[in-house]
Amino acid sequence: MPVTLISSVPLTNVAMTLEMPADRLEHIALETLLPEICSATIELGSTGAAVEPYLLRFATCTNQSLNGTQQLAWLHFSSICARQ
Repeated sequence: MPVTLISSVPLTNVAMTLEMPADRLEHIALETLLPEICSATIELGSTGAAVEPYLLRFATCTNQSLNGTQQLAWLHFSSICARQ
C-alpha cells in the first residue's frame, strides 16, 4: 500500500497513526522510496483491541526536507485468512 505525503511546507519529520484489524494482518513493514529519508519506523501502539494503532515515523537526513506531493514508502503486510 503506498504511503503518500502532501505538504505545502518543507518537513524534516513526519508521523502518522494507522489503525488496522489486529486479527487480519501480519508481517507489517515499511519500504522507503526517497533518498532524503534516513529513518523510517513502524511501532505497534496499545494492544488487545480489535483494531490496533500503528505509529509510522519518517525522518529526513541532515539538511534534507520533504515538500509537495510524493510517495514516501510502501507499507507491506500479509493478510490472515479466516479459518472456519
